[in-house]
Amino acid sequence: MNKPIGVVNGNKEQANLGDVISMNHYIFVNNEMKTINIGEETFLLNHLLHINIYPQCVKENMLLIKFDIQNLANHDVPIRILVENYLHAETNNYAFVSPKNEVLFLTDREQLYLTSGIIQEKSIYQYGILKMKTSLATICNGSIPFCPIGSGEVATVYSLEQVIKPKEKIHAYTWVLSSNSLVESDLLNWDNQLKSRLAFL
Repeated sequence: MNKPIGVVNGNKEQANLGDVISMNHYIFVNNEMKTINIGEETFLLNHLLHINIYPQCVKENMLLIKFDIQNLANHDVPIRILVENYLHAETNNYAFVSPKNEVLFLTDREQLYLTSGIIQEKSIYQYGILKMKTSLATICNGSIPFCPIGSGEVATVYSLEQVIKPKEKIHAYTWVLSSNSLVESDLLNWDNQLKSRLAFL
């Protein structure tokens, strides 16, 4: 990721999640995958697809990113947002998927992290745990191999997928939540509250 999430308007906030975990975003559209940088506008399909991505909330225990996506074309445009998260301390990590709750967990044994997102009220579609050094090459075709558990130098990867109608503007959100209690239920309750609130914005 070119711009650290822990930096907002050029000022680094203290002890935020951007100091310990990375969140990288990609978009797969028209059989091509492109990197999306936070704080930058992206135009695809000959400027017919406009994407703006920016931090909505940056705290010690939360990273919330918002997408504004507009289809300026006269036809439907299917999109797939792919999100990759990994801890900066790459070794001795453990990650796993919770399909029932539509979230992924990542831990360094001291802190527990939950990653998820929504697009137009829909939660994650594909998901998996991949080795960091191969994750980008593995998903370059827009598909995520299903691997529910991983350890060591691993990344959580998931997708948000939607067909955008002509001239339609939609919103998507991705986030990381953290807790030092290592209790999954605490983060799951927070995740459910966040999904319920953001679905109606």
